[in-house]
Amino acid sequence: MMYTIARYYSTSEHMSRLFNKLTNQMILRCKEQITANGKLWDQDKPTLLVNMKGAVELAKVYREHYKLAKEQLAQNPESKQFQFDEQVRASELFSCSRVLDATIHHAAKGTL
Repeated sequence: MMYTIARYYSTSEHMSRLFNKLTNQMILRCKEQITANGKLWDQDKPTLLVNMKGAVELAKVYREHYKLAKEQLAQNPESKQFQFDEQVRASELFSCSRVLDATIHHAAKGTL
């Protein structure tokens, strides 16, 4: 893991910057994917929903892998431990995910 091996990324400040850059890139790519076929209201509903579900899934997998890495480090108490606040680090990604999830839910119920 970079945090425990790489010299440059061995500080929480550098790792926080890296996490922020990764999170921002994921948000950007999700926005590009969702709007690739034009404005939201100009797209056909099934394609738009598939793209939105992809963004929600990305946030879910990101969160799962973060927790997995944190747990793996915790199993070895002699190694460096994650000292990053997950909610602060990726709150924008998770907020977007919640909004998209709610939109998908309303679209499925036909209340959009």
